Amino acid sequence: MKTVSRRVYCSSANVGSGFDSFGICHNAFFSDVKLSIIDEQGPFKIDFKSNLNEVDIRENSAIYVVRKMVEDFDISSQISLQVNSNIPVGMGLGSSGAASVSSSVLINELFNLNLSVNDIVKYASYGEKYASGSPHLDNITASTLGNFSAVFSVNPLRIRKFNVPDGIEFMVIVPLITSKNKTRENRKLIPDMVTFKDAVQNINFSNSLLAGILTGDRDLIEYGLDDHIVEQARKTRYNFLADVRNICKAHSAIGLILSGAGPAMLCFIDRKTDRLEISKNLDSYFHSRGLDFIMADSYPSGGVYE
Repeated sequence: MKTVSRRVYCSSANVGSGFDSFGICHNAFFSDVKLSIIDEQGPFKIDFKSNLNEVDIRENSAIYVVRKMVEDFDISSQISLQVNSNIPVGMGLGSSGAASVSSSVLINELFNLNLSVNDIVKYASYGEKYASGSPHLDNITASTLGNFSAVFSVNPLRIRKFNVPDGIEFMVIVPLITSKNKTRENRKLIPDMVTFKDAVQNINFSNSLLAGILTGDRDLIEYGLDDHIVEQARKTRYNFLADVRNICKAHSAIGLILSGAGPAMLCFIDRKTDRLEISKNLDSYFHSRGLDFIMADSYPSGGVYE
């Protein structure tokens, strides 16, 4: 029985003003995925096992990607897909993106398809569209390439990885609140029209962030983590965001973003940051709000297809 396996790390998308463009792969959470051929003679059948009780084989991005690739490449083997994941589901940390990427990468390897990285991302995007209603590529590209990634164009696909500067780490802050179809609903909040001033400002932010990543300039990164469009539209859903950001900044964090569609947040830190004080203050803050939360240290991670 031929078997391939991979560990796929979580991701934070919409970094700064880079909506549907900038993503970061980091190692706070991950999925271990194994794909095996049970019977090469077929007919096609998939045996799916997961540690996530809420995963439904009929409504799962990983399975959707498998079925799409099986159809496109006329695969008839009986296969087994096993997923062991600790990525919080529905929290803005790319759980569906990681699942989609893992299927795309493993089908490619198991059946020697020799797909390019662009094709890997393309097939993973089908799973993301199935899970959230739109084929956004920032989570997928981050978990595929690793580190800081950018989607410059969708058609034709242009993607690129950039290394996170040495010394930059993260704190992942996850308020334990859930809502059904969160990503779909949050995308509805995005305005169809924005002012010219806000558009120009967000371009400045994204330029600053990418320049800061390339040069390691802390001030450029700090400035570039702002967003005057998407976060402004979504902040009413997360009335703790400004308070958490203020706590982090008060103790010399570089900055804080809403991770994807939230509610998770990603705090950028370095040697100047007092992470212990941030932890203490956040514990007191969420306790006063009656909110449970989890917090984890995290570091830039390599992608599953490098």
